[in-house]
Amino acid sequence: MSFNIFQIFISNLNSKIKFLSLTTVIEDINYLDANRWENFILTKLPQLEKFYFKYSAYLEENYETPIYLGHRDQFISSFWLQRRWILDIEFEFENIIYSIRPYQKRWYEYDTQNMMINSSDDLSKSIRLRLDDLCPEKWTKTIYLNDYINYTLTLTQIHHLEIHAKIFCDKLMEILHLLPDIITLKIFSLPILKQGNLSNDEIEFLCILLPKNQIRKICFENMEDVDELYMLLLICSRINHLQIQCINYTHAELLMELILTEIKGVSNSLLRLLCFSIPEAHDEMIEKFEKMIDRENLRFDFIIKHVMNKIYLKWK
Repeated sequence: MSFNIFQIFISNLNSKIKFLSLTTVIEDINYLDANRWENFILTKLPQLEKFYFKYSAYLEENYETPIYLGHRDQFISSFWLQRRWILDIEFEFENIIYSIRPYQKRWYEYDTQNMMINSSDDLSKSIRLRLDDLCPEKWTKTIYLNDYINYTLTLTQIHHLEIHAKIFCDKLMEILHLLPDIITLKIFSLPILKQGNLSNDEIEFLCILLPKNQIRKICFENMEDVDELYMLLLICSRINHLQIQCINYTHAELLMELILTEIKGVSNSLLRLLCFSIPEAHDEMIEKFEKMIDRENLRFDFIIKHVMNKIYLKWK
C-alpha cells in the first residue's frame, strides 16, 4: 500500500500502539521521508516504543527507480536519535534495502559488554552500509556498484561500512573514494599480491591515489594472509582500533607478535587497541600472551583484558 493509505489505515486503529513492524514492497518514495514519519508518529502513534521498518528500492536497466529528492540526513534528527531508531542500508542483488530498527551494540564498541553508546553525536554517525554482492552488474548489466552507492547518498551519509565478500584493493579504494565519511570498516577478505611483489613506486602510487579517508576502526573477518593486513593498513593509515577474527589461539599469537613488532618499529603509529576474537577465549590466554610478549622483547605500557570471546590489548 502507498504511504498515504498506510497512514489512513493506522489512523483508524488504536493510537496506543507500542510496537510497529512494517515491510513494504511498494516503491512509494514517501516512505523515506523522515520528517513525514516523525509528524505521523508524534500525532497518531504517540505511545510507540519500538519501530521496525523495511523499504526496498529496485534498480534495473529499463525501470525508472523513484529517487528521493528531499533534504539529506533527516533520519538523524533529534526525534530519531532520542528514540535510538537507526537507519541501516544493505545492497542485495538488484535491491537497496533501507531498514529502521532500534540501535544494537556493534563490534567497534570497546568494553561495552552491558552498555551501548549513549551520545547523540555518536548515534548521529551510526548509519551503516552492508555489502554482500560487489558485482550487481551480474543482475543488472548496465548498473554498477557506484550507481547503487550514489543512489543511497541522496538520502544519507554513510559512516560505517561492512563488506561480507572478498574484495580486491582497486574495488575497495573505489568504494572508499565514493564514501569519504566512513569511520569504521568491517571486511571479510582482501586478496592481494604478496607484499614482496609491490615496488616502492607502486606503494607510492597507491598512497597518492587513496582518498584522505577517516577510517579509525577496522575489523578483519577472514584474513588468509598477513599481507592482506599490510595492504589494508596502507590503505587506512589512520586507524587506532584493529580487530581480527582468529581461528584459534596460535593464530592470534602469531598476529599479535607480527603487529607488535611492526608497532615498535614505527614511532608515529596511531594504533591504540588490538582485539582478537578467538573461539572459546579464556583468561589463561592472557598469561600466555604476556609470556610471548616478554619472550620476544615486545613489552611496553599496555593492559590486556578478556571480554567474552575477545582478548583486548590497549595502550595510550
